[in-house]
Amino acid sequence: MVEIIYVSPSEIEVGERLRKDLGNTEDLQKSIRKIGLLQPIGVTKDKKLVWGWRRLETWKKVKGNEPIPAIIFPDESSRLAEIAENLCRLDLTWNLKATAIAEFHKQLEEHAEDFLSESNKNSVGRPPKAWTQEDTAEVLGLSQPKVSVALQLAEAIEERPELKSLETEEKALETLKKLKEPKVEKPKTFKCRACLEEYAEPIQPVNVTLCPECEMQFQIWKAERDAEASP
Repeated sequence: MVEIIYVSPSEIEVGERLRKDLGNTEDLQKSIRKIGLLQPIGVTKDKKLVWGWRRLETWKKVKGNEPIPAIIFPDESSRLAEIAENLCRLDLTWNLKATAIAEFHKQLEEHAEDFLSESNKNSVGRPPKAWTQEDTAEVLGLSQPKVSVALQLAEAIEERPELKSLETEEKALETLKKLKEPKVEKPKTFKCRACLEEYAEPIQPVNVTLCPECEMQFQIWKAERDAEASP
């Protein structure tokens, strides 16, 4: 089980973050004033911030340096802290970032009982102790669609490692979309070498007026095609 303590914001080392702006925090400020912080921030044992930068900064606006609830990562959860720290690196490629977000989400799903706050565990209309994409988005300071895209790309990379060679996430998504599109085979055609008329397959000579040369060439073409198709 993880340990939850109260730590002064001034003692927390923030470092680089995925998110660069706080956005609108009015609702969060109201919530903190009224009921406190429902989802604790996450820190390492030496008080380096793992997640919750937006909540931390908003807390400081409302509560100043009053101690904030924080999850202290136990040794067995160090992988989570490592992934979160790596996600803040500016030199991560899109595919490494997607893979890291997917692993982070999976780790939190597996440890939902430890990391969900009591209010979330008991929330109405949601399975107990279930971790969602929205939870991961909140923890990492990302949008839920961003997390969803990362999970989609990470799964695609496992099935098609060649996607990693693409330069950008946009190109990867575009390629993935094309791969998922049903293939529409263009109709094969028969072209008469005599009159140069071209007919789409399937062609039924009884329904099409063929010149004598066309009909003979068609029969030859059909025989050759059938021979190629035979095992």
